[in-house]
Amino acid sequence: MFFKSSYEDREKPSLTLGQYLWERDDDRDFNISVGKKNELKTEIKIHRCVFASRSPVFDRMLETEMKEKAENKLEIIDFNTEIVRIAVEYFYDRKTYKNLNVDQLIDLLQFAEKYDIQDLKVI
Repeated sequence: MFFKSSYEDREKPSLTLGQYLWERDDDRDFNISVGKKNELKTEIKIHRCVFASRSPVFDRMLETEMKEKAENKLEIIDFNTEIVRIAVEYFYDRKTYKNLNVDQLIDLLQFAEKYDIQDLKVI
């Protein structure tokens, strides 16, 4: 016997887990602070599990007794807000990187290199 649920009748396209989490602002539990020392900082909220899963560097920050784990925050001073935001959106399976110019792609690649984000290096 074959069972058909009302869930199967929905027309809404299914989301990846990353896309689903992107839409859930309320439970983001880690902050990325972007900006140079004397500049106004931009705060980007992210889920710790997403953050740690995308980079072994990020994972080690949260697993060891580093400042980032204690403060629940990473400070980034060597990349601009736009590049960090694009990388974070990539972590959530959003494809905002597709419309970047060459300079932005180079910056994004440098970000991926610094934080060892392997899959971001091959987009």
